Amino acid sequence: KKKKNIFKHLREAEGFSAQPYNDVGNTSIGYGRNLTSLGVSKEEAEIMLQNDVARVERELGEFPWFAGLSEPRRTALLGFVYNVGITKFRLFKHCIKNLEEGNFTAAAAEIYPNSAYATQLPDRARLYATWIATDGFET
Repeated sequence: KKKKNIFKHLREAEGFSAQPYNDVGNTSIGYGRNLTSLGVSKEEAEIMLQNDVARVERELGEFPWFAGLSEPRRTALLGFVYNVGITKFRLFKHCIKNLEEGNFTAAAAEIYPNSAYATQLPDRARLYATWIATDGFET
C-alpha cells in the first residue's frame, strides 16, 4: 500500500496563492491558509517581518548612498520604506536627492513636516525625521 505525502497532496489540492483570495467567504492565502478564522501566529508574523525587512534593505540597497549611512539613518529609512513601500519612497525625490548629497536636515524635512505621510502618521514621521536629522535615536 503506497503512502500519500500529506504536504504534497495539499500543495496539489489547494494550489499556491501569494495573494489573499476569497475562499467560500473567507480570506485565504498560501496553500489555503484561512486568514479569517486562523490568522497567523506570532512566530509566522516574525518570519514575515524578517523577510520584509530583508526585502526593504535590498530595495534601498539600489541607492548607492544607502550603504554609507549611519545606523540611525539606515534604521529610519528602513522603517519609513517598510511603511510606505519603495514605489512611494521613490516619489520623495527631494528627500532622496538630499540624502544623496548628505543634506540630512533638508532630507528629514521632506518626511516631517512637509509630506502627506506626516499628516497620516505624524508621530512616526517625526521620529524618522529626527533620526535622519540628528544622526541619533533621540525621540
